[in-house]
Amino acid sequence: MNRIDNQIVCLIVALVVYVRDVHGGVVVRRLGDRIIRLDKQGSIRGVSVEFTEAGHKLKPVERFSGLQYGTLRGNRGSMLRFMAPSSSNMASWGEKVREFTVFSPVCPHPSNTYAGITYSSNGRSEITEVQKEDCLYLNLWAPIPGIHVYFAVDASFTDSATHSKDSTHKQELVAWKL
Repeated sequence: MNRIDNQIVCLIVALVVYVRDVHGGVVVRRLGDRIIRLDKQGSIRGVSVEFTEAGHKLKPVERFSGLQYGTLRGNRGSMLRFMAPSSSNMASWGEKVREFTVFSPVCPHPSNTYAGITYSSNGRSEITEVQKEDCLYLNLWAPIPGIHVYFAVDASFTDSATHSKDSTHKQELVAWKL
């Protein structure tokens, strides 16, 4: 192998490690506890999701996969392809609680395979395997109620003109209970 081939191999290995560390480690634990009532369709339940590996700093969330927000089905079929979605003929499931735990088909798009190598982050291949024209679905990721969200706010109000080596930056910890 020549020098350029070695550089390409090193770049591919680095990208694989980066993608694995950034996008890997999503674990679905169980059905979510929360039931949400939608006005027109009915009640929904998602799954509880935890993040591992690189996502160890992220708090658990509930994921509602495949929520339909419109449809191409109807009297005009594919004539609605570039029109705004319609919710008038979407199904209602009444008083039942419907579980949204599986991703719906994605919109058609070109292959991510080049020269026999598939370029995709962990878990993406399974999601993009099934493609469909009627792809008006939404995946909702929501914080689990009762979990506190913390972040630091820079409370110092200095600008670069008044900033000196001796000035200190105060940080306040702000918390919300969801």
